[in-house]
Amino acid sequence: MITLHKTKEFDIWLHSLKNKVAKTRILARLKNASMGNFGYTKRNMPKKYGLKLKILLIKGYQQ
Repeated sequence: MITLHKTKEFDIWLHSLKNKVAKTRILARLKNASMGNFGYTKRNMPKKYGLKLKILLIKGYQQ
C-alpha cells in the first residue's frame, strides 16, 4: 500500500467543491492510487517525483 500525503490547500479545495459526484470520484481515484492502481497519469515535470492523476469525464477538475 502506498501512503499519499494531502496538503491543507487540497483539503480546503476538496471541501469547497459543490459537485458531490466530482468529490466522490476524486476520493475514489485517490483510494485506488493508494492501493497501487494509478490508472491514467501524467508526469508532473516541474517536480521531480510528482504525478498528475487524470480524472476523465468530469469537466473542470482535471488539473
